[in-house]
Amino acid sequence: MAQGFLDQYVHHLLDYIFGGETTTPTQGAYLSPVTWYLGLLTQAPTSNGTGAIEVSAPDYGRIARVASDWEVAGTTQTRYITNTTTVNWPEVVTSGGWGIIVNLGLFATESSGTLRAVASLVGGTVAFGEGSRREIQPGELRIYLPFGN
Repeated sequence: MAQGFLDQYVHHLLDYIFGGETTTPTQGAYLSPVTWYLGLLTQAPTSNGTGAIEVSAPDYGRIARVASDWEVAGTTQTRYITNTTTVNWPEVVTSGGWGIIVNLGLFATESSGTLRAVASLVGGTVAFGEGSRREIQPGELRIYLPFGN
């Protein structure tokens, strides 16, 4: 299962990207967005970001997350960070549902934009069927450095 930062972001520290580090990056293109947006992926990307398929439905939207929604990686040996707050998606009303979610994508924009990282779900894939409502509890999302762990 794909997970972690995509190739162009692998060399940047997790704490800086998620607001835990205050030093200035050497490349302005890698500044941490104030808000990250979680998107549901029905197909995982390759490490260069190609091949990902995000849910597309009238009742679907990305969920905003800020720095305080993530743990600080600190000095742990895990090489990943997790969510510290519950992520709630609304009830699925699209006929047939949104599909089987294999990963969550992290984007710097609420819609469209470049996929920057991929989070894995601790329990594996999850179905978002019609009439379902899903919560992702604290610690159930993992974002790794480097990609592919």
